[in-house]
Amino acid sequence: MDIAALAAAYGVGHCSVSTTAGLAEALAAPLTGRSIIEVRTDRVGLRALHARIKAAVAAAVSAVGA
Repeated sequence: MDIAALAAAYGVGHCSVSTTAGLAEALAAPLTGRSIIEVRTDRVGLRALHARIKAAVAAAVSAVGA
């Protein structure tokens, strides 16, 4: 599925990242409206990556609520 094309069809912002640093940068960027952050991964080490993504999202959400 082409998530970028789907987002564009609905007028939703989209960016694709493939590293935790890229995810942190995308989460730190100012938002305007709805946006999708597509996290591209390799299946090797996926469980550890999911844990890091979850932590990065939790940190970003708590910073927004502060």
